[in-house]
Amino acid sequence: GAIKVDSNFHQNIQGAKAAGIKVGVYFYSQAVSRSEAIEEAQFCIDELSGYSLDLPVVFDLEGAQNSQYRTLGMTTQTAVRMVQAFCDTVENAGYQSMYYSYAKFLAEHEGMVAQLEDYDLWMAMYYRVPFFPYNFKIWQYSSTGSVSGISGGVDMNMMFLDYIPS
Repeated sequence: GAIKVDSNFHQNIQGAKAAGIKVGVYFYSQAVSRSEAIEEAQFCIDELSGYSLDLPVVFDLEGAQNSQYRTLGMTTQTAVRMVQAFCDTVENAGYQSMYYSYAKFLAEHEGMVAQLEDYDLWMAMYYRVPFFPYNFKIWQYSSTGSVSGISGGVDMNMMFLDYIPS
């Protein structure tokens, strides 16, 4: 539940921008309330001071992977309120926002996507063809991709729209 920045964040964002790569950021949330999601959004905003982004600030909301995760037992309504709080806080600061999750979590939280139709969705579903019945803007189709210069598996995504930098 501790909020911390990736130790390579500033180096990575500066290097990507210098190389002409479109840049956005995401925050892997461990929030369990609306107020904690706002705190996480404000943390992102503070870290982004001085940077312009080409892509959204993304709220990464995932289920508990085991009983040690503080998000265990999160209700659909809590998840919805947290996405709204994070995204609205980010947008009020002048950045674009969206939320990320995976198909199983979204299916387990029936009605969540419909309640969040005003927010863009980046969805992970590792199949050759997506079959999730919602309008997602980015599809993460693999976690085992390969990119020259990076060792190990890399998440692979397809984006279905152009974001206009804020």
